[in-house]
Amino acid sequence: MGGLRLLRMGESPFEWTQARHDLPSLPLIDPTLFEHDGRWWLFASLAGPAREGELHAWYAPSPFDLWTPHALNPIKIDACSARPAGAVFRAEGSLYRPGQDGAETYGRAVVLHRILRLDPEAFEEIAVARLEARADWPYRDGLHTLNVFEGHLIFDAKRHVTSLRAPLSAILERLTRKAKDKAPAIGQVRRPAETCQRML
Repeated sequence: MGGLRLLRMGESPFEWTQARHDLPSLPLIDPTLFEHDGRWWLFASLAGPAREGELHAWYAPSPFDLWTPHALNPIKIDACSARPAGAVFRAEGSLYRPGQDGAETYGRAVVLHRILRLDPEAFEEIAVARLEARADWPYRDGLHTLNVFEGHLIFDAKRHVTSLRAPLSAILERLTRKAKDKAPAIGQVRRPAETCQRML
């Protein structure tokens, strides 16, 4: 299922209803919503190996209005930093956008950009920092997202673990499925159609 689904919270945080489903034909990944200069913006990449290094943008008067594509879409093409890696945030009067570096591997690092210009006809940003997982961290194989929220820095990192559990489970499942396919059905008795009718 593609597009952007906006949900509205009910009486409690456990009650949600879908308010809108926009851009349903587009396979959006890592959609990011934010407000800037009186407009709401949606940044996202599109699913598919050839498209994940692209950044696309749409704008609207509010998140619940129709989205208009940016005149330059895709506004950026770069496997090293285009794909969104967290929410756009404001700090010291500037707008910052985290981007994923997926050139070597998925979620290798986060590149932090300062947005210099964003309007319906133009987009310009500059990279100001590259953040990588430290070698002495337990999760040292990549940094996937970065979010700044009310003075807190929130990120997720990854690590590679070698385990035989997944391959062995797959082999056992395949063997079990083959054995079930070959085994005769147990407990199934063929009855004439009239017998079935009497039983109903």
